[in-house]
Amino acid sequence: MVTVVLMLTTASASAAWSIGVDAGGSAQTASAAGPSPPTGVTATCTSSLAQTVEVSWTASARTTGYAVYYSVTGPGGTYLLMANPAAAPYTTAVLTTGLTYYFEVVAESGSAWKSADSSAAGPRTIGLGTCS
Repeated sequence: MVTVVLMLTTASASAAWSIGVDAGGSAQTASAAGPSPPTGVTATCTSSLAQTVEVSWTASARTTGYAVYYSVTGPGGTYLLMANPAAAPYTTAVLTTGLTYYFEVVAESGSAWKSADSSAAGPRTIGLGTCS
């Protein structure tokens, strides 16, 4: 059987299809869906002195891991990768004093499948010995 795999990735979703021809010359197709976006994303201060935030979410279907992103420019700003935890929750390292953080989570399935971004969680402002 000859198989061709097509991959489509956009800013908000990924999808792939396998198209093949079996030994008898008949077309065979199978589609696969990527993981669902995480829901219920929250960002909670772990303690006022720790200056860390616990990011939590509801697990997604068809997922092998997650990517946690953060922004300090607002919920519509640029997000940077923070970590790749296998499951929720994820607790950040000590965050920088004087910044306000927003978090998003993306579900992953293998290296090629990514969900759309979750809704932004936050804001969490880190002060000297405070997190609010």
